[in-house]
Amino acid sequence: MRSVITELEPTAVYADQTSFGDILLTFRHHLAATTAGGTEVTHTLEISGVGADDIGPELGPQVSSDFPLAMTELFAGAARGVRA
Repeated sequence: MRSVITELEPTAVYADQTSFGDILLTFRHHLAATTAGGTEVTHTLEISGVGADDIGPELGPQVSSDFPLAMTELFAGAARGVRA
């Protein structure tokens, strides 16, 4: 499995794409400053390609089910200054 960064605007957005055969998964993370001085992150997953309408409703929840844990670990690492 290989992902390719497709969009990068520091402090604004990060997106990457991963292909699985004819299916393309696009993960996009939008960053927005909060009034409290933190950062709000909004995640989206787009599933496209041949058969995406058929497989998307099942694949989407499977792929995104680990988002909360993955983001918690990512943010904890960022707070500690850890580089992945």
